[in-house]
Formats: sequence, C-alpha cells, structure tokens
Amino acid sequence: MKRFLRKLALFLLLGALVNVIVAWSLGLMMDPWYVPDTRGLWKGTMWKDDNYVVYGSHVIPLGKASTQLYQSPEVEPDGYEKAVRRWSDKMTPLPQVEFPAWSAATHCDNVRPAHDAEIFVVDETFGWPCLSLRYRLLYRYPFKNAAASTIELQGGMRIAAKGVISFSGLPYARALPLRPICAGFAKNTLVYAAACCVIVMTPRALRRAVRRHHNLCPSCAYPVGLGSVCTECGKPVTPKRVAPT
Repeated sequence: MKRFLRKLALFLLLGALVNVIVAWSLGLMMDPWYVPDTRGLWKGTMWKDDNYVVYGSHVIPLGKASTQLYQSPEVEPDGYEKAVRRWSDKMTPLPQVEFPAWSAATHCDNVRPAHDAEIFVVDETFGWPCLSLRYRLLYRYPFKNAAASTIELQGGMRIAAKGVISFSGLPYARALPLRPICAGFAKNTLVYAAACCVIVMTPRALRRAVRRHHNLCPSCAYPVGLGSVCTECGKPVTPKRVAPT
C-alpha cells in the first residue's frame, strides 16, 4: 500500500510539473493580449457605472483566455458616448457579458481609478485542456497620459519586454503565470498524471507479457522452471507446464 501511495504521489507531482510546463509554454508561444488574435472568440460589453466609463472584453483562443478591463473618469460630458462609438465594432448586443470568476471585470467595483486617472487591467490565463495558471497586469496612469503609466504585476514572473503598444501607448509587459485556477489546475494535473502513468507503465507491462509468453521470469527474464518462485531473482512466477507422459 505504501509503495502504491508513493507511486501515486510521484505521478501526481509529475502531472503538476507537466501542467506548469504546458501553461508556461503557451504563455511564451502564444500572442500576448496586445496582439489582435482572430483565432479566438471575442466578447465585449460596456456599461456606465456612476461617473465611470467601464469597458470589458474577453478573448478565448485554444489554451488561453484574456480579459481586459478599462476604467476612466468621465471627465467630458459626452465621454461615455464617445467611448461607445469608439468600441462599437467590439461590442456584443448584450448589455452584459458573463466574465470568468478570475477576471477583474467580474468584480470591477473593486478596481476603481482615482478621480483624475485611468486604469487598465489585463488578466491572462493559460493551460490545456483546462485553463490552469494566470497572472494580472494592472496599469494606472493620469488621464490621457499613457506614457506616464505604472505597471503592477500580480501572480506572475516578469519577462523582459521593451517598447510601447502602438494602439494604446502603454508599455509592453509579459509574464509567466504563477497563480493557479484551482479547478483547472487539479483537472490538468490528473490528466497529465494519468498520461505519464500510461507512458511509463505500458512498455513495462508489454515487456512482462512477452517474457511470460516465452516462459521467462517477468522480472529478470530468467527461464522459468517447475517451481512457483524464480530461481534467479526470487520473484513469484507461473510454473512451467509439463506435458503429461
């Protein structure tokens, strides 16, 4: 029993490690959030909350999900209407879109800018077959002055990136995700642990079956005799059948 539990723990640890490697590989290979990605499903919504313009979007390519939240004070009388016209091609006809629980857009009331500042929040999540690891980039900058933004990274390991994003003026920023999404991480770990178990155990099982077929000890390949124990390694074996005389 202890041996089984040790093997189970080893395979689960290996599955978790593969899970992290896959998520990080996707984070390195896939386009970051500031590169338009037509392979995914883009959902969007905008609503007016008190004196704030709020914009949220949700892009879901295979193995990745990005959500964005933008908030700024409505400093101009028609600021909200201008924003609606600007982003109208990205909006869905629905007044609201259901964002993932980990997205800042789900609880945007907790992410409010100062009265003279804008805030832009990006949540990136990676993993396959389920989304499992994520990080958050939080930009704060004085109204209409993206070049003066400050970047806060939450739940990630920063990857060096230079320059600014052409359509927004915000600095480039990329990271490897470190913050787990519990359900997705657990599911992926089980999937990869099972895959590792099959990869490791299948050749061994085939080798033992071939040895049995040739009347050899499954453990050490020594010829099997009439006894129920291998005379070479001492492991239990199926005795050799003797034809009746």
